Amino acid sequence: GKAMTLADVAVMPALVRMDDLGMSAQWQDLPRIVTWFDNIRAQPAFQPTYYHGSLLSERFSHLREKASARV
Repeated sequence: GKAMTLADVAVMPALVRMDDLGMSAQWQDLPRIVTWFDNIRAQPAFQPTYYHGSLLSERFSHLREKASARV
């Protein structure tokens, strides 16, 4: 739907973490998930939630290197 739900808020951190670790290819063949994830990231509240330095790949450079190697 158009409105965010508790289910959206509950699932979003897991997909953000997977994306941060370079695992987003796991849902690239699922267009509804791709669209949902794009829509979630477009929400005004998304950007302040994941401020600079809050993602694992920003804190641990070896994770960033592994993620970029998968892409």
